Amino acid sequence: MNWMNIFKKKTLSPNDLAKSIVLASAKCTEVIKNEIDKKYGQDSKEAITKWMEVQYEFLFFFMHLAMRSAQSRLGFKNSNKLQNILYPIIKDTTTQIWFGHWPKKYQEGVKAKFIDDVNIAEIEYSKCKALIVKNQPYSDGLIQKLAFNVSKISGLKNFATVAISTDITLKLYIEMKLDQLIDSVNLEGNI
Repeated sequence: MNWMNIFKKKTLSPNDLAKSIVLASAKCTEVIKNEIDKKYGQDSKEAITKWMEVQYEFLFFFMHLAMRSAQSRLGFKNSNKLQNILYPIIKDTTTQIWFGHWPKKYQEGVKAKFIDDVNIAEIEYSKCKALIVKNQPYSDGLIQKLAFNVSKISGLKNFATVAISTDITLKLYIEMKLDQLIDSVNLEGNI
């Protein structure tokens, strides 16, 4: 994934930030897709469901990181404005990409559930004190919480697979330079 294309712009739209978050979550999920397929059967309904649920967990994780960064960098008022712009973009985009072939009434159900699920995830992740707490696998670090959630959602008990996925998450977070993305978002035309 080449984040440098995004950094070529002096200012970013909330759409650019949303794209970065969706791409990062998709990349993280791809790492464990084969393990999910092995456990539940490739392209089975259960495998697809688990894969989608895991993808949403990564999405919620990156959304939380973006909002955490926004609050510290933009302040409470502007971070709330960003959230009110960003969340609908991500909700609509992911619903269209992942469920665009479904009838509209089911897509609306996905969108309604998205709001509930993102709020639950936000509360859960906001309890974490730091991104990672080294040498304490059962701590209140965000990465540890993500690993626990992914393992629980996916049903994968192979912690090595989940650890690889969360290790890639940490690398992508560093590579995407989320703080720089937040600093570059132009809210003027969207507020």
